[in-house]
Amino acid sequence: MPVKNIDLSLPLLVVDDNQQMRSVVKGILADLGLNNVFLAGSGEEACRILTERPIAAVISDLDMPGMDGLQLLGWVRDKLADKELPFMLLPSEANRDGLRAAAAAGVTDCLIKPFTLATFHSKLQAMFQARGNAAAKRAAGMRAAQPSAATAPALIGMERPLEERINEATVLVVDDIASNIKVIAGMLADEGYGVKVAISGRKALELVPVHRPDIILLDVMMPEMDGFEVCRRLKADPATADIPVIFLSAKDQAEDIVGGLELGAVDYVTKPVDPAILKARMRTHLRLAGMMADLKRQNAAIAGNAQLREEVERLTRYNLAKPLEEVIAAGEQLLDDPVFTPGAPARGHAAGAGPGGAARDAQGQPVDGPAAHRTGRQRTGQRQGRAEPAAQARRRRQRRHPSGGPAVVAGDGAGRPRLLPHAVRASAAERRRHHAGRHLDRAGRHAGGK
Repeated sequence: MPVKNIDLSLPLLVVDDNQQMRSVVKGILADLGLNNVFLAGSGEEACRILTERPIAAVISDLDMPGMDGLQLLGWVRDKLADKELPFMLLPSEANRDGLRAAAAAGVTDCLIKPFTLATFHSKLQAMFQARGNAAAKRAAGMRAAQPSAATAPALIGMERPLEERINEATVLVVDDIASNIKVIAGMLADEGYGVKVAISGRKALELVPVHRPDIILLDVMMPEMDGFEVCRRLKADPATADIPVIFLSAKDQAEDIVGGLELGAVDYVTKPVDPAILKARMRTHLRLAGMMADLKRQNAAIAGNAQLREEVERLTRYNLAKPLEEVIAAGEQLLDDPVFTPGAPARGHAAGAGPGGAARDAQGQPVDGPAAHRTGRQRTGQRQGRAEPAAQARRRRQRRHPSGGPAVVAGDGAGRPRLLPHAVRASAAERRRHHAGRHLDRAGRHAGGK
C-alpha cells in the first residue's frame, strides 16, 4: 500500500539500537514503497549520517544507550540548518513526562511501540503532508494559535488532564430567541467556555461539521425544524453521534422528557434554567464524554499493539539466522574434507581393491592397467549376480554401519590425518576388516593349492 502524494525516492533515516526493530521498520517502509532508507544503531551514528547527506525525515527510537532519541531530537533542532526536519519518535511506553518533553523539544509526531502498519502509514502520511503544507501556511499568514482539543492530533499519553479540557470546552447554544441565547452564552463565557450560537435548527446542522462543539444545548420548540428533529439527524450521522446533547425546554411533561432521552440526548433541563444546575450537569456530561473518548483511543491502541505484537512474534519465531549459520558451517566443513570434495581421490575399497586402495591380484600384488579394470568388473558382476533376501540385506547393512563405536582417524592418499564422520568411520573400519580377511583366506587357498 504505497503512500500517497509523497516522493518515494526521499531518503529516510531509521534510528534504533535494536537491529531487529530497525529491520522491521525498514520492511514496513519498503511495503509502503519507500526504499531509500538509511539505518543507524545509535544517536551518534545518526548525527554522522545527518551531517554527511540530506535526509527527508527521521524515525527514531526514544530509549537508546548513549544519545537517546530525545537528545537526538534536540541536536537536530539545534545543529541542523533544516530546523523543521520531520522527526517521529517511537517510544516503547506511554510515559507522559517523556512525551511532554518530546513535544516541547519540537517532535513532529510520536507513535507508541508496538504499532500496526495502518497506524504507521497514517502517521507517516500526516507527517509529510504537514511538512509540505508548512510553507503554504506561513505564506498565507495563518494564525499560530494552538489547535483545539477536537482538531489536535491525538497521542496516547499526551492528552491534557480531563478537567483542563473540560474548562476549555466549546459549547453550541441553539435557540430561536435571541434573549435566551444572550443569557446562556454570557453565563458560559464567564466560566471560560468557548461559545458558538445558532438561531435555528438548520443553522445548527450547518455549523456542527465546521466548528465541532464538545457539547450542544438545544432548545426543543423552534420553527421549521424543532430540537427533536435536529437531535435525530445528529445521532444518525456517525461523525456527530457522539456529541452530547442537552435539551432546554419549557415543555416539562413526562412524555416530552422521555421522548427526548430516547432520541439520544444525555439530559433534559426545563426552563427557566437554574445556572448552577445547568453548569453542574454540563460538567458531568463533558467528563463522561471525555472519559469515553479516552477509552476508545486506548482500546484502539491496545488492539493495534496486539496485532503488531503477533507480527513481531511471528518474525522472531521463524528467525532462520541461526539454522542457516549451522548449515553454512556444516557445508564449509564438508568442503574442507577431501572425502566429500568433488574430484578428490576416492577412498575405501572398491571391488578388487586392497587396503591401500589399489587393485590386487589373487596373490595380493598390485595390478595396474586393464587387468585392474577386469578384476573390478568381475568382482562387481559377482556381487550383482548374488541375490539375497531383503531381511538378510538389511541385517548385513546394520552390521556394516553400527550406531556406535570409537572415533577413527584415517589418512588420505597423501598421508594426512583426517577425522571422518561417525557413520563413515564405522563403515570404513568394517570394510577394511572384511577385505583383509578375504585376502588372507584367498592367499591361504592359493598357497595350499601349490
